[in-house]
Parts: sequence; C-alpha cells; structure tokens
Amino acid sequence: MTPTPFARITVKFLVGAAVALAVTPILLDEVGFRAYIVHGHSMAPTLQPNDAIIVRGVPAMKIRVGDVVTLDDGAGRWPITHRVVGKTIGVGQIGLITKGDANRAPEKWSVDASHSIGRLGLRLPAFGLVAAFTTSPPARGGLVLTLLTLMIAASDRRGNRRGVTHH
Repeated sequence: MTPTPFARITVKFLVGAAVALAVTPILLDEVGFRAYIVHGHSMAPTLQPNDAIIVRGVPAMKIRVGDVVTLDDGAGRWPITHRVVGKTIGVGQIGLITKGDANRAPEKWSVDASHSIGRLGLRLPAFGLVAAFTTSPPARGGLVLTLLTLMIAASDRRGNRRGVTHH
C-alpha cells in the first residue's frame, strides 16, 4: 500500500517537530538565550503558569527599571522572574529591586556588575505544557515509539510485495 501524500507530510512534520523540540534549547544556549517554564502566579497577568519564556543574558549594567529579568533565587532552587522596579549602582555591584506584577512586596538583589542577567525576550503562552511533556523520559519514549510507528505505517511497502500481482 502506497502512503498518501498527507501521511508522508504528517510524518515529516512530526519528525521535524520532535527534532526541533530536542535541539532548540541547545541552540538557544549556544547563542546566549535560555528557555524557562513559568511555574507561579507572581507575574500575572504578564506571565501565566505554563508559559515558556526565552531570556537573553545581558550585562547587569544594561538592565533598566521596567525590564522583566530572571535571577537565581540564591538557594539554587528555582530561577525567579520578576520586574525591575528599582536600580542602584555601587562600586562593582548593581542593586536591583524586583517585584512580581501580582506581588505586594519587592525583593532586593545585589549582583556583581560584571555578571549577566537574563532579560525577558519572548513569551510563548502555554508552550511550557508541550515542553514539559517532551522532556519527561516516559513521554520521550512514547514520542519516539509513536514516531517510529507512524514512519513504518507511512513507509512505502511496495518493496515487501515483490512478485505479487493484483488483478
């Protein structure tokens, strides 16, 4: 049975999408970008849980009030993405005051002036659901099995039917 053009296109699309999802974080990191998934509500309505965000490392000196930045929480647990509401410049240090758009209280940070800070570049609404699904090992295994099944189903099986004639 010869696969339909639709089946061939579907398989190519799914394989391309799987490769893109696997390779994109690596490529982003190579050019100075990082991808994160938003987990909390502190930046609502600007950012929602399960949004994917792309941040770019910029020199701490270039961060401005109003920028949305991603910083390490200091305990190594989760990065924090909040809006800069204040900035001071000291000797070798940058003082940042950030606040989640939905939070009442700000946080104070001290950053080495020579370091980079992740500044929000792009928001992909709800894309974190797709990214989270494709990064779990069971989901990856299922995705690979599904792709293999689709590739086999869509492959040209004429080679397996040599010598068989239809009347």
